Amino acid sequence: MPESLKIDLPTFFEVGEHKVENLFKILQFHRLDFSKILLLGDRKTLKLGGDASASKFRREGIQVNKRLIANSDKRNVDKIKKVITENRPDLVIGFGGGKVLDVAKLAAGQNDTKFISIPTTLSNDGISSPVAVIKDEHDIPVSHITKAPYGVIVDINIIKRAPIRHIKAGVGDVISNLSAVFDARLAHAKGIEEVNETALSLAETGPINLLEYQGTSLVPGTRSY
Repeated sequence: MPESLKIDLPTFFEVGEHKVENLFKILQFHRLDFSKILLLGDRKTLKLGGDASASKFRREGIQVNKRLIANSDKRNVDKIKKVITENRPDLVIGFGGGKVLDVAKLAAGQNDTKFISIPTTLSNDGISSPVAVIKDEHDIPVSHITKAPYGVIVDINIIKRAPIRHIKAGVGDVISNLSAVFDARLAHAKGIEEVNETALSLAETGPINLLEYQGTSLVPGTRSY
């Protein structure tokens, strides 16, 4: 299959309540071997659960290096890449919103280090994609193709605390996939570009399910570790 038509997906997804509280057990469950981690977040997201997770890792004998991400720009990516090169963590864990996850994703990908994505809001689909949007030296957002997160962990208890505008933005971002899929199929029909039908099907499954959903709760069940 041509490289451009391959799909890069996370190895595992965990969605449910109390996931961050069980982060160490979840990583063990998925057979990840690590003794040193780099934990990335901003001041607010680390207080939401990142600091508590760091304490639990240390009690298990894991070396934890914490760094704050202020902006999703080239300077921050270069800073984190340097930290990864110098400290060689087994895992990079991004705990936060889009700017934290994009910086962590790109820096980890360019250093061939496994990245675990733990979003604190669902305002876009960048939590699991192989794309990182980073501002260049002119403050212009640029999309970079990198590796998808090795794992994605969504803690419903944390997501529910996000501002409602972020939830609405995420819903809009998911629904917009339908027009993007239509555009891709139209371009393919006109012979303009190749497409991966599996990728298109994945892209439209989410918004279709969302639009057809008629229940009262989106909170899935939890697993005991």
